Amino acid sequence: MPKDKWTDLVLEVGHPPQGEWELLVRVNEQEQLRTLVNDQTAPGGWMQLKLDLRAYAGSEARLQLINGAASQGP
Repeated sequence: MPKDKWTDLVLEVGHPPQGEWELLVRVNEQEQLRTLVNDQTAPGGWMQLKLDLRAYAGSEARLQLINGAASQGP
C-alpha cells in the first residue's frame, strides 16, 4: 500500500433476484468485513461498500474477497 496516500477498497456487489450470498473480506488473513448481499442489504440488486485500508499504509497487504454461501441459521 502506498505510504503517503489514503487507500480505500471500494466494491460494488450485486445478487440475482431473490438470491443471497455472503461477502467476506480479509486483509492479511484477518476478517475486516462480513455481510450478506440480498434484497434487504442491496435494494435494487446492488450495493456499494468501502473499506478503509490506511492501517496498512507503507506495507504489503494480502486482500481476499470471498463469495460464500449464505448461512441458513442454527
